[in-house]
Amino acid sequence: MILNLTSGCILTGDIEIDVPEQVPAIVVEGYLTPEFPSEISVAKNILMDDELIFQSVWGAKVSITDKEDTLDLLNIFYRNKNRNLLVNYVNQSSPGTLKGQVLYLSVITIEGDTLTGKTEIVPPVEILNAEIENNLMNISLEIKNGEFSGYLRIDITGYKNNEPTASSQRFLDLSALPLSAVRLPLTEKITESDSLIVKCFHITEEYYNYSISISNAKDAYTDPFLTPEEIKSNIVNGIGIFTYYTTDSKTITLRNVKKIVL
Repeated sequence: MILNLTSGCILTGDIEIDVPEQVPAIVVEGYLTPEFPSEISVAKNILMDDELIFQSVWGAKVSITDKEDTLDLLNIFYRNKNRNLLVNYVNQSSPGTLKGQVLYLSVITIEGDTLTGKTEIVPPVEILNAEIENNLMNISLEIKNGEFSGYLRIDITGYKNNEPTASSQRFLDLSALPLSAVRLPLTEKITESDSLIVKCFHITEEYYNYSISISNAKDAYTDPFLTPEEIKSNIVNGIGIFTYYTTDSKTITLRNVKKIVL
């Protein structure tokens, strides 16, 4: 593949770089949480006119089990706007219907492909307090009725006149640290908002590794000097993620904040 490199340096010609070929695969993503039905997306990644696209996989047998009870998922396509997900397999029961501490996914396509995955149940997270100090967001947390997995996702969204104006998303590896509080920098655009919604996600290690590897892979393909990242999937015979998370949120009204120093 020939890439014309013009950003960040001065070049006098084209450079030929070997880029790994895209391997066709079935991509599975399932983000289970107690507040929503059990939702899974199953698709094939294919190349069409040199563009990577995803094609929904129809007619598969998809189920989630804790080895005692089983949820069979119905093949129906929709977008969950609240979660920003495209879903094509769903069971309206929450995964909380299953009482086991480990959940198992099975996907069997009409062509006979069998994919599996598993995830541990992480306990609920609670935001005890969230406040702004100078240009930092201080968040104190507590894990309810269980052990901390060591991994968090923090989303901060700014609103002005009830419209979203800026957002940030961070994945945190705190596995080597005791859980008590986190401190995150805020951008100027976020602090210019009228209010902030802070969401904390207690996630699994597999969710963390998958998300970081996806981000690194995107960076590698936009910067040809970076080594393409291997996607850290927990789907057997495919790629993707099957995971469970819990979440809590707080709203901060910025007009109540006395002073923000940037």
